[in-house]
Amino acid sequence: MPLKPPADLFAQAAPAAAPPRRAGFPLWLAIGLSVVVLVALVGVVAAIAYFRWVAPSAPVTSETPADTLPTRSKPSTPSESPVAPPKPVIPENMVAIPGGEYLIGRNSGDFLDPYEKPQHTVTLRPFYIDRTEVTNADYQKFIEATGHPAPASWVGGRFEDGKELFPVTGVTLSDAEAYARWAGKRLPTEEEWEAAAHGRTPTVFPWGDTFDPSRANVKASGLGVPVRVGTYPAGASPFGVLDMTGNVWEWTASEAQLYPGSTEKPPSWDKPLNPGARLQIIRGGAFTEDTKRCTVTYRNWVPSDFKSRELGFRCVQDQPSP
Repeated sequence: MPLKPPADLFAQAAPAAAPPRRAGFPLWLAIGLSVVVLVALVGVVAAIAYFRWVAPSAPVTSETPADTLPTRSKPSTPSESPVAPPKPVIPENMVAIPGGEYLIGRNSGDFLDPYEKPQHTVTLRPFYIDRTEVTNADYQKFIEATGHPAPASWVGGRFEDGKELFPVTGVTLSDAEAYARWAGKRLPTEEEWEAAAHGRTPTVFPWGDTFDPSRANVKASGLGVPVRVGTYPAGASPFGVLDMTGNVWEWTASEAQLYPGSTEKPPSWDKPLNPGARLQIIRGGAFTEDTKRCTVTYRNWVPSDFKSRELGFRCVQDQPSP
């Protein structure tokens, strides 16, 4: 018998096993996703750059409503920083007097006059006051600009040579008021004048309560004539106002009347007043006056149309509201 062939002789050969498949995405898909991520990243960076540098500088127009702009906070700029309001500029040759309460008048002390009583409190608004009396040179400019009549003592409408800085005198109340209007100012009330002369605490003289003839041009100083304004800096008031004692009397805007509560006789004049004239307060004394009449609380009065070589004026100006 022929030998029996082996059992696997007629069996079909089994196909070779396929190599195992690799895990992960196909290469083309990985490349595509990388490109998408890169593009998205570039877009985010571009958006951030736009809103940080471009958008803040873009003007708001009717096509770009303000409420659609980004609400993020903008970096502060110098123009947005809080700035303190500038201090008002004090006009040339003037002194700032603060507002508030001031004691006016005196009840006792040396050189006291009955019309200085009773002492009382007033409330003043802040104002500026001329550091010195109005000078001849100042008044000359006013005359040339307006055609206003010159003082009678002037020759040919001009003051005496060398007297540019002497106080102008020989002017009536209306003359002084006309100058003040032209200069954009006004005359001081007697309360403003006194407050500027002694400050918050009443004193007999601008520098204190003791008379010193070296600080002012009064009769006791022995000169007998007016002098240039500002000649006595040691006689300045606490605010720095000069010539508030002596040299020449000064017009005020206040009509002569008693202080509240006074029991004195009303102010009067020894002659009938001219039609339209009234008694007006003058302050400060003059180079011809006794010391008693040169205190900063002494109240003198003359008719409003009065003029004298011993009478001048200074001006005030209201300080602007804050």
